[in-house]
Amino acid sequence: MEKKHQLHLLRIARRAIKKRFVSTIVLPEPAQWSQYKRALFVSLYKKGQLRGRVGDINPKKSFYQAVQENAEQAAFHDPRFPPLKQEELNDIVIEISVLSKPTIIEFKEPLELIRKLKPGIDGVILERDNHLATFLPSAWKDYPDPYDFLSRLSWKAHLPLEGWKKAKISVYLVESFREDNISRENF
Repeated sequence: MEKKHQLHLLRIARRAIKKRFVSTIVLPEPAQWSQYKRALFVSLYKKGQLRGRVGDINPKKSFYQAVQENAEQAAFHDPRFPPLKQEELNDIVIEISVLSKPTIIEFKEPLELIRKLKPGIDGVILERDNHLATFLPSAWKDYPDPYDFLSRLSWKAHLPLEGWKKAKISVYLVESFREDNISRENF
């Protein structure tokens, strides 16, 4: 994705959050390319630590709508964190992760799946018995062992830790970009 498009999406995300505190904030106009539907996550970081993350793995909304809604949800409705306060706004760094179309991994034995995964590169979706969960590729930093990674993903899906062994597993790639000090000043 072109840098100018990345900056446009980051501007949408920051202004969507800021609008909660300053009612006169105006969101940028949606660009034509931002009307395409893509699956994406918006993550908020404070002092290098996750402060909120919300996303979709199915592309139901336009870039514009998904970034706006996911930014607001990450800031104010991620159940793992209290709602963002206005005084935190300048400490937050926004990251947007755009997902590729998922590809199903065929496997007969757990070891076959383990061999097919690319730690640090693959985002993983686990589906089984109406349970669904995903980890972005960045989760490999927390769970570098593939068995642990898949067990944690099973737990996230409210399945037994070995639930991944009989689940549908899909992988996707992610293009992530985040604010830097220069880009944040322009928002």
